[in-house]
Amino acid sequence: MPALYRHPDRIVVQFKSQKCTIACTMKTFAQLLTEYTRRTGVTDAELARHLGVRRQTIFRWKEGLTKRPRERQDVQRLADKLRLSPAERDELLLAAGFAPETPAPPQPHSSVGDEHLQPPPEVAAPARKWRPWHWGLAAALILLALAGLLIMEMRRPADVRYSASIAMGPTAAPNETLILAAQFANYGGEKLGYNVAGRLAEVLRTQLDDAGMSQTRVQVIPEIIDSQEQALQLGRGQGARLIIWGEYDSGRVLAHVTPLVPEASTRDALHLLTDAADLNAVINTDLPDEVRWLALAALGQIAYLSGDYDHAQQAFQQALQQHPSQLDGLDVVYFYLALLAQRQPQPDQNQIIAYYSQAIDLSPGFVSALNNRSAAYLARNAPGDLERAIADLRRVVALLPEEPGGHYNLGLALSRQGPDALPQALDSLKKAYALAPDAAGVNNALCWTYALARQPQAALPYCDKAVTLDASGASHDSRGIVRAEMGDYENAIADFQYFLQHYQEANPQAYARYAPLRRAWIKSLQQGKNPFDAATLARLAGD
Repeated sequence: MPALYRHPDRIVVQFKSQKCTIACTMKTFAQLLTEYTRRTGVTDAELARHLGVRRQTIFRWKEGLTKRPRERQDVQRLADKLRLSPAERDELLLAAGFAPETPAPPQPHSSVGDEHLQPPPEVAAPARKWRPWHWGLAAALILLALAGLLIMEMRRPADVRYSASIAMGPTAAPNETLILAAQFANYGGEKLGYNVAGRLAEVLRTQLDDAGMSQTRVQVIPEIIDSQEQALQLGRGQGARLIIWGEYDSGRVLAHVTPLVPEASTRDALHLLTDAADLNAVINTDLPDEVRWLALAALGQIAYLSGDYDHAQQAFQQALQQHPSQLDGLDVVYFYLALLAQRQPQPDQNQIIAYYSQAIDLSPGFVSALNNRSAAYLARNAPGDLERAIADLRRVVALLPEEPGGHYNLGLALSRQGPDALPQALDSLKKAYALAPDAAGVNNALCWTYALARQPQAALPYCDKAVTLDASGASHDSRGIVRAEMGDYENAIADFQYFLQHYQEANPQAYARYAPLRRAWIKSLQQGKNPFDAATLARLAGD
């Protein structure tokens, strides 16, 4: 049975369904890339060499595990290699969240009445040994309303014009993490003048030197920033990964730490002063400590999302040790420490569960932590862990009843309890289907669970739909079981062979795990025997 989907590197606390516009009929980046590579016959290895990335990166784009490239030029180079027409190139750019090369004519606004789940932008997720079709729900599981607006802003066309002062500012060197500290707006008059940016930069440089993060540079800039929009434009123009800005007067001090990576999050530092005399102490003592902590937490996220896990670990451990008691945000640090622990060659599930538990204690509505802790319980598989995982997933469903992900994961977890729990599992999966009928993962899970319940006739429509929606080959595996249960041995063999052939090239690790058992099934079917007796199905349910 597929393992639960983990939120790999983003934080979900609340979801909001959105009415879909006519744009919802567009194909996803993964669908277009798969279609064009099949048409041209260009292999993943060829594409990887052309772009200078790993073959696994191409695979993740095509499977939807990483929703789209981060850089516009990668999409353009894909289009060149795949010999796309200008219209196809523009469609691929749009699917990746970038403006087309050829401006489109104005279109009348249309609406579609059905609810539609927009796929979020993904970044590289930790490789897991989960059953492969489990990832088919990724496009339906995470709907980040908060991140969505920021991501669209971050992906504006590259020809945005900046003022001369911005264009002439410091720019990041290759392989360097640049932090900009902008001058704070002084709304209290010249008599209150403080070099806040210089003070913050001094503290941050000392901290980063002590932490051995020599690839990170802190630069003070003369600009005064008065909006998030301006901060994002300025930071992008100079290749910064983080920008610190704010304001002060005789009654308050407000500092913003804005990451230039959309998936990263942070808080602000706000001080309300009871006496103007407190301003000096706040700016020179309290604020530097708080901004230092916020910057460490943001840098940890940026490093993690960039695949620099050693520096991410350094930053989060420093943040854990130096957390100011008056600031929120420690839940995020624990969440990412758990993600880093999951990436170890032999993950310590006890430590992972402890980190997620600390995050949940600080933020009981932390959906991603609840979801991921349930997966860690199932991976540990100690006595009572299945029940603990189900309890976490019931909390997820209670927090987000209108999102399919919780129902999907709950259904999969319930199916592990054995034949008596399969009706409950199917009920949860049907709720997920009602919310996301075109999600390959949901259809495949229904196919799989009906197969466990020995109801192949009920399973087959979901199996066929999953195979149509799922280009990974994983859904063929589930349909193979259903066809065997129906006595259609020839087509069952074909499904299992398709599954093995696809995974041997695309996912060698999964292939090594699943191939021996599938070959045994094929051998039995070739001998006219159905290998899926009650005992085998029970073992599959608990796998």
